[in-house]
Formats: sequence, structure tokens, C-alpha cells
Amino acid sequence: MSFKAVIFDLFGTLVEPFPVPHYHRTIGAMAGILALPQEIFLQRWQHCYQDQEEGRFSCVEDTINAVCCQCDIAPPANQIGSAAHLLLDFTQNIWHPRPDAFDTLAQLHSKGMATGLISNCPPEVPAAWPSSPLAQLIDHAIFSCVVKVRKPAGQIYRMAADELHVQAQDCLYIGDGGAFELSGAKSAEMSAVLLSVPGEEDPYNLSPEARVWAGPRVKSLSEVVLLSRTHFAYF
Repeated sequence: MSFKAVIFDLFGTLVEPFPVPHYHRTIGAMAGILALPQEIFLQRWQHCYQDQEEGRFSCVEDTINAVCCQCDIAPPANQIGSAAHLLLDFTQNIWHPRPDAFDTLAQLHSKGMATGLISNCPPEVPAAWPSSPLAQLIDHAIFSCVVKVRKPAGQIYRMAADELHVQAQDCLYIGDGGAFELSGAKSAEMSAVLLSVPGEEDPYNLSPEARVWAGPRVKSLSEVVLLSRTHFAYF
């Protein structure tokens, strides 16, 4: 018996790992637009990053306003808009799909399987998602900042299953181990598999669960097609 749906993580899974240095440079450039010290702005921005993922800010501009308020400044609307545009432009240009992502998703669809996405992310990601080349191959995408629930909370996995009209037990979850997402999927009664690409380093500890995961793993997305055909038990 095959799975009915395969649900993927985004960064580090369907697309290449999140480019942390480039992101920090972008936040620094935003600080320059807002006439704020880069180090202070980056520190405050990072401090509220979980709030961004949990949907406590409705858009990038709201986040900028909140951080500026903490810094006791109130930039004019045109500066806030320019800073927000910089971050949105960065986000729209970091969709670098894995080499086998398109073929994997197409094959899953050809076999009648639904495809989903669950991502812990700030508001700029769902804002940029429609322009992603992968968007047309994902049946339903769930972003933590939109639903206001983050992985590894079981609720976000159940939301994904409900949106795909399947039971959680019939879902295969694929991720690189960020936010202990694999344990979360398993707790939600999904089958979970670690994507561990040979030679790919994790210098910023974006995928802490990858180091301790004892469950099944694959080295490439293309392996998911074969794996999706049969339910398996954990060991």
C-alpha cells in the first residue's frame, strides 16, 4: 500500500539550504536604509525572528516598524517601504530548487499522490511563494506565519493532512531536520524521512535533528518516489 500524500519542508529540502550570510547582508542593508546601526538592527531582528515565524507580524513592514520602535526611531513610510522591498527581493531570488525537485514532484503527481509543503517562516516567504517555480507543483503549502503554528507542533502537520484530504497516517514527511520537524511529523502519526545530502554542511546548525535522527533517511529527493510506494515501520 502506497502513501496518499508526500509533504516536504522547504529550505534545505525542496530548495537549497537557507543562505544565512546573504540574509544577514540583506538585513544590514535594510538597517542602512533606515539609518540604524547594522549590528543593533540585526540583533533586534533576530531576537524577534520566532515572533515572525509565529505570525505576530502581518507583513514585513510590520516587523520593520516593530524593530524600529524598539530602537526608538520612526522612519518615514518610504524608507520602511524600501527596506521591505529589499527583503522581498532577496526572498524572491533564493528559490534554488534541488536538481531533482521538479522531476520528483512530477513523478509523485503522476502516481496520483498529493504533494504538500510545511515551512516555518516569516511573512516574506508566503509573499514570495507564488513566484517560486515550485509553487505550481505543490497542491497545498502551509506557512507557519500564516497559520500561526510552528513545527514541530502536531497541529501544523494535521492542518496539512486536512488540506490534502488525507489522513496523517497516509502521509510521508520529508525534511532536513530543522526545528525537530521529523519528530513532530512522527508524533502527528506521519511517517518521517530525513533528507541528508552527502557533503552538504550545516555550519549554522539549521538542521539540529539531522545529527540525532535514528529513523529512515534518503540522500536525494529522487529516492522519495520509490520510498513513497510502500508504508514502512520505524526502527
